[in-house]
Amino acid sequence: MNIVLVGASMIGRAVTGQLLKEKHDLVVIEKDPVKANRLSDNFDVLVINGSGTDLEVLKEAKVYDADLFIALTSEDQVNILCCMLAKRLGAKSTIARVRNPENEDVLTFLKDDLSLSMTVNPELDFAKTVARVLQFPSAVSIERFSHHVELMEFKIPEKSKLQGLSLMDLNKKYSLNVLISAISRGEEVFIPKGDFILQAEDKIYLTGELKMVQRFVKQFGLFTQKIKKVMIIGGSTDGYYLAKHLIDHGITVKIVEEKKERAEELTTLLPYTAVINGNPADTDILIEEGIETVDALVCLSGNDDTNTMISLFAKKLGIKKIITRIDKKIIKTVMEEMGLDMVISPKDVVANSILKYVRSKENSKLRDVINFYKMVDDKVEALEFVVHSDYEFLGKKLKTLKIRKDVIIGAIIKENEVVIPSGDSVIEKNDKVIIVTTAKLGSLEEIVE
Repeated sequence: MNIVLVGASMIGRAVTGQLLKEKHDLVVIEKDPVKANRLSDNFDVLVINGSGTDLEVLKEAKVYDADLFIALTSEDQVNILCCMLAKRLGAKSTIARVRNPENEDVLTFLKDDLSLSMTVNPELDFAKTVARVLQFPSAVSIERFSHHVELMEFKIPEKSKLQGLSLMDLNKKYSLNVLISAISRGEEVFIPKGDFILQAEDKIYLTGELKMVQRFVKQFGLFTQKIKKVMIIGGSTDGYYLAKHLIDHGITVKIVEEKKERAEELTTLLPYTAVINGNPADTDILIEEGIETVDALVCLSGNDDTNTMISLFAKKLGIKKIITRIDKKIIKTVMEEMGLDMVISPKDVVANSILKYVRSKENSKLRDVINFYKMVDDKVEALEFVVHSDYEFLGKKLKTLKIRKDVIIGAIIKENEVVIPSGDSVIEKNDKVIIVTTAKLGSLEEIVE
């Protein structure tokens, strides 16, 4: 696809990296010469130093030939204007980044009039991702599919009943209605077969209905008590969205925000939240404000080093659930090695959303994809297909098919029934099928060799 992207911020760089991996023809427009040069140095991509609202710059980027135009600057109004100009010049589809909560409802109302194909709100999507994990704290990460089917990541602790079991013996012994769809062990990732033997410290990716996953978690000692009190470090936009979501679900929230003006603003926006104006890097303030009594800590300051330091301090205090925003990949890797498993970034969340849209546009058969996630440092993809086409394998038992080794069928959703597949299961038209794979699939029919 021919794609033009405006904005080489951290999120813009993440999306650039993903699109180039997928072999798209990409042009990036960036107003700041320093950011433009940095992007040009790091990626093999044409970067134009200029404004996305300048018609001559847009023409130089050949927006009139673009299959997709993406505006990811930090200013909502600029992104919307960029998309309107691009559409007028001939871009087929447009995506705008929108951050301000006040613009959300207006944009939903005016989306068609503004010629927007899609809007992305990294901070809101990020907050929703964090909130899901806080509502099910046993998991390291959670991805959601149709009909309450979840794909959850868990880490196998030392001396777990799972340790030393093969997946075949696990299913025979416990009759589980869930499926271990992928396993991460150190730097390796596996799409496992029945003879795969689990080890302590493995990260397993479990597919199943929420109630079945909950049963599995309790059965194997992975259960963590429900979270009632949360402390959020940093009151930026993602902190606001997260606090609002948690309060709406009955969780007590306290925010520590360094900037006085922002703290006062949050006090007005979130009247049922305790907002503390203070330096979160001062551990005395954190102790005074009760960090030792919270069930979970979420570090969302704009500084990776601050988030790292506070997370390690919280780990030393024994806080069970610690979620840390880290934007630099190298720091994320180090923190995971230190035992802090929930380390995420808004740029990864929005890159996933955009990539799902791009995939659906570039391949007509991938328009059947209704959910798409990248996991394990982009080594694994999870896709949910709706079966609209008449594939050759429809109606045939899975055990009669030659399924690719790098693919596992995580679940089949039939109207109101969720099937964790066995050899006797069949895929039929109008089913929804969840696929977990280390490959890049062009369509559902590619699961068969």
